[in-house]
Amino acid sequence: LFDEADALFGKRTGVRDSHDKYANQAIAYLLQRIEQHKGTVVVVADEKRANIDEGFKRRMRHVINFP
Repeated sequence: LFDEADALFGKRTGVRDSHDKYANQAIAYLLQRIEQHKGTVVVVADEKRANIDEGFKRRMRHVINFP
């Protein structure tokens, strides 16, 4: 379960310093690992779906929206 997912899977920014570079690499690695594990269920909770990174959205097979 990733609560407040936009904090972790938010839209990636341009690299301004070494922290941004490594943060973007870490997120990319996590997305690859999630994708490689077949049968893994990832639950994401967030109020700001528009802020979620497009690369992460592409990996979602099912989305359930609650009003």
